[in-house]
Amino acid sequence: MYLSTGFDDGDLRISVRQLSMYLDDAAPPATEDGGRPPQSAATVPFAALQYAIGECNYGGRVTDDKDRRLLLTALQRIYRPEAVDSPDGKPFALSASGGPCAEYYRRREDV
Repeated sequence: MYLSTGFDDGDLRISVRQLSMYLDDAAPPATEDGGRPPQSAATVPFAALQYAIGECNYGGRVTDDKDRRLLLTALQRIYRPEAVDSPDGKPFALSASGGPCAEYYRRREDV
């Protein structure tokens, strides 16, 4: 049986803005020429992102224990160090068969 959670575009927009704010706050300072060095996974607050998005933004609408577990597990797969620093140098993929997240990165630049 499928239960609607009532997620909408507003939830997604808030989550994307929070992600952007967290990453901007964790970003290394700009260089003298105004450029930014690459972001390091060591400075990104992954646990805080998982909590803010999973518990605050979406968690209140997820009342079933199994659905909550699924939501938090999905966020742990997405918000993790490999998303920033890939150990093998390949672009981050959410699944073994998935491609790089280039479209996501392009959208993030627009936020």
